Amino acid sequence: MRVVDLIRKKRDGEALNPSEIRFLVHGATTGEIPTYQLSAWLMAVLFRGMSSNEIDILTQAMTDSMSLSAVDAVCGIVPMFHAMCWGLPFTANMLGCKQVYPSRYMQPDRILDLMASEKVTISAGVPTIWQGLLGEIKKQGRPPEGFKDVVIGGSAAPRSMIEAFEKMGVG
Repeated sequence: MRVVDLIRKKRDGEALNPSEIRFLVHGATTGEIPTYQLSAWLMAVLFRGMSSNEIDILTQAMTDSMSLSAVDAVCGIVPMFHAMCWGLPFTANMLGCKQVYPSRYMQPDRILDLMASEKVTISAGVPTIWQGLLGEIKKQGRPPEGFKDVVIGGSAAPRSMIEAFEKMGVG
């Protein structure tokens, strides 16, 4: 499957099938599809729209890619203008997830206290945020109870960061 063919298909007003939509979401979440191609596809969607069926499949593919469900509590530690945060709140709303935001209090100890008190299960942030939080987790001796998944975006996460989360059992 080639992204350029899916861009043309959508540009020409055709509906994408479920495997094509899942391919796009997988490529977007793994970085296998360059952002300029995703932008071109999104522009075609803007002008041509999506059918209800395509929207349903896209929503399911997005939630599957992050393993989100209605029982999750999501903490987006990402600026609202950042691409990840724009998708995360909407996806969480569609699923009925609890959403937790740190407001202006971006100190690692305060964020971890908030995550613990609100029982956050999944969180998203840039490596700079996670670097500080990993230091605080180390100081406290463990991650917040129930914290199972982390999404790191904006730039590549250092291998040591990924290994530190894996060692804690956070995916």
